[in-house]
Amino acid sequence: RIEGLEENIDFMLERSSLLDDALQTYTDYDWTAKMYILAFGILCFFLLANIIAYWFGVSKEAFTNLTSYFTLPMFAMMIPGGWLITIAFAAGATMNSDFCIGTTYGFGPEA
Repeated sequence: RIEGLEENIDFMLERSSLLDDALQTYTDYDWTAKMYILAFGILCFFLLANIIAYWFGVSKEAFTNLTSYFTLPMFAMMIPGGWLITIAFAAGATMNSDFCIGTTYGFGPEA
């Protein structure tokens, strides 16, 4: 009986280690989401700055060209990219949420 308990403890320690590794991987790569949001915010700032400059009549040709040929196309590519990322995370969260629902009737994966 003690051997079974030791095996269960070893199994839980092994699974905890795997979970710790997975969380460490997530922590190592969470900066990519932050950089995407930062880039999106910078593009929004330049678009808004160009609109305000145009309203006040102080818009420079170089700034307008930067907005027209760089900022706006990058913004247009980041919007569908954000949608795709959102769809991927939503699908992953939906699949993960149904993984271990289980019931008292024994229909879940742990039965």
